[in-house]
Amino acid sequence: MQNLISDVLTLSILSDQTANFESVDLNAVIVQISEDLELIIREKNAEITVSSLQTVLGMPGQMHQLFQNLISNALKFNVNPVPAIRVEMEVLTDELVAEFSLPTRDYIVIAVSDNGIGFDEKHKDRIFGMFQRLHGRSKYAGTGIGLTIVKKIVENHRAFITVQSEPGVGTTFRLVFPFTKPVLPP
Repeated sequence: MQNLISDVLTLSILSDQTANFESVDLNAVIVQISEDLELIIREKNAEITVSSLQTVLGMPGQMHQLFQNLISNALKFNVNPVPAIRVEMEVLTDELVAEFSLPTRDYIVIAVSDNGIGFDEKHKDRIFGMFQRLHGRSKYAGTGIGLTIVKKIVENHRAFITVQSEPGVGTTFRLVFPFTKPVLPP
């Protein structure tokens, strides 16, 4: 119950649009998350591979929450002897430009991929809904709000998210952020 209350409060706080955007080093964010999740990473014998990521304009706390939720899910919904999670930059494809009706090509794509249990893509719109679960609580713990929080953070950053998955093969979330040159100190 405490986790549920905490997740609902987090979602409520995300509605506050008064926070200022700043340059966020996503490499540092992933390092911090890896340290935060060190115990479960070690217990599951997981491998997390991170390519050199772009700095984005955003809210640091929300960026941390976004990637922590995605990486935590990749660890949770994985029964492989060696869970493999990749966080990497990708090329902005014509398909993504069309899917999101992007006005320009000034966007960056970051993919979070895993070799976990995956899911049938007929459920891909449902997974971002509040309290939506594809698996029973007895098999996988959680509140069913994590991806709702992810979706809200993505929207707060005027970004987009899409997912590809295959049962037994894994899942890839693609985050499409507006490209903004980081502001350098004078």
